[in-house]
Amino acid sequence: MENSENQKSPLAQEQSNSEFLKAAARAMGVPEQSVTEARKELHPYFVSETKRLRQELDFRLQVLKESGRKSRERSLAITKIEEAIMWLGMDLKALGTPNPYPQSYNPNSQAIEPTADGLKL
Repeated sequence: MENSENQKSPLAQEQSNSEFLKAAARAMGVPEQSVTEARKELHPYFVSETKRLRQELDFRLQVLKESGRKSRERSLAITKIEEAIMWLGMDLKALGTPNPYPQSYNPNSQAIEPTADGLKL
């Protein structure tokens, strides 16, 4: 129960982030309009950072999968890393990056696109 109470909706998170940025700007004496411009300038950084994190997690995932040790705990760890990669993919979506799977919403499509960002999953 505690986790669901602490989790914010994406809209609430965005509002919280905006409030934080505005407060930081006020504290530094930066005009509020500059905060919006700074966010636009940082957008490519956030996209590349998120993609880099997904690739790093995928590397660790491959190391864990190739390990000789098999256990329920390691299987759970694998699942959680896969979930983390998925959530970072959702973050990319929230950042407005194009869908790497354009046919994914077409039930008649037979297309199977390669995994985004070259991940092995």
